[in-house]
Amino acid sequence: PGLEYPHYTRPRTYRGWEIPEVLVSGDHGRVASWREEAARARTRAVRPDLALPEPEAPARSKRAARKARMSPQPAVTLDEDTPIE
Repeated sequence: PGLEYPHYTRPRTYRGWEIPEVLVSGDHGRVASWREEAARARTRAVRPDLALPEPEAPARSKRAARKARMSPQPAVTLDEDTPIE
């Protein structure tokens, strides 16, 4: 529910319009993120009544939380002026 992202074709430059570099980068994750954000921006600009709420940050899974707790903490380095108790 919202407008689609802009679609581009060849050549890379047409009537002075350039294809965004991310679309020719080959990085599918970045392309998907770009498309999602472009669709949201286009919807907000053209049809604000259809605008979707911004996505929330994904909740950390139990496995990711456990991994973060179990990972070794970096060693603390003290300089020579720090007193040791």
